[in-house]
Amino acid sequence: MVLALQMVKIHYFTLLLWATVDASTGRVIAAAPLHGLPQTIGRAEMMAIIAGLEWCYRFDLLAHFWCDSLFVAIGMATLILLGDIPAHWEHFDLWLRMLTLLEMVPLEARHILRIPSHLDPLLCETPFESWVAHFNSMVDQNLQRPSWLWQLLSKALEMDKVWVSRICTLRNFYFRVAETRKSVEPVPLISIADEDLLTDCEPLNSFFFHGWQSFCPDAAFSHLPLRFGVQILEWLFDLEQVHGSAYVQISFLELTFLISSEALIPFPFFESRHNAWAYQFPCQRLERPILSYLLKMVRSVLLACFAQLDF
Repeated sequence: MVLALQMVKIHYFTLLLWATVDASTGRVIAAAPLHGLPQTIGRAEMMAIIAGLEWCYRFDLLAHFWCDSLFVAIGMATLILLGDIPAHWEHFDLWLRMLTLLEMVPLEARHILRIPSHLDPLLCETPFESWVAHFNSMVDQNLQRPSWLWQLLSKALEMDKVWVSRICTLRNFYFRVAETRKSVEPVPLISIADEDLLTDCEPLNSFFFHGWQSFCPDAAFSHLPLRFGVQILEWLFDLEQVHGSAYVQISFLELTFLISSEALIPFPFFESRHNAWAYQFPCQRLERPILSYLLKMVRSVLLACFAQLDF
């Protein structure tokens, strides 16, 4: 029994065919494209071996297996001697099929023979080499890909072209965004127009008495972390000192955008398993919080702080 395979590369698709030939009669026992995504020579040779073993089991025959793959020939002989599959071997699915068939087909290691692959008939020096070259040539002539395989390949190529085009378009978009960001001049954290400035206003910290932070502990409201409000107010006080007498009205929404987008203050998130508040920046959360949650937290906590201070 002679085993052979044929390989063709189309673009970056590799398609393999394998075949098993009865060298006594010259008949092709089995031939087919290699199934599955891994298109390797070793798997194609193993499928040819499996087809030969199934043929021997079906007709209750004993045959010699002539294989031009040293990897497969040694592997098959190892299965016969050990009766088991070494743990580090690849292609476990095919080795398992082969081992199952060997339990029903009484082969010995001497029945597995390695032959040279695809000899040139004009350069053969012995009758044995001519015999090997003859059957290899006959197998190559009988390896034909069915029409349905070419249709599947054509569909795969068309689908691949579509996704390559999409990926290239997306990559170009990201490259353009990156180039745009490089050319953008940095803007200040807070930009205030002259018409937005307020006059005759008292500093925000002038409305707070010394030690006001102690009146806003987390324990004051069981459902609100007032410490978050203390952090926001202290940050606003620091801004007053930096910008002097520049005052401007700001909404809760604008304040939420500023804090979250610049990652200035970590937001509180309630962890039920610990029954406590955990402070994290929104970008650190596996499940990113929505804007309505952030706005609700800023507004409700600040209003609760003002209520504690009797504002």
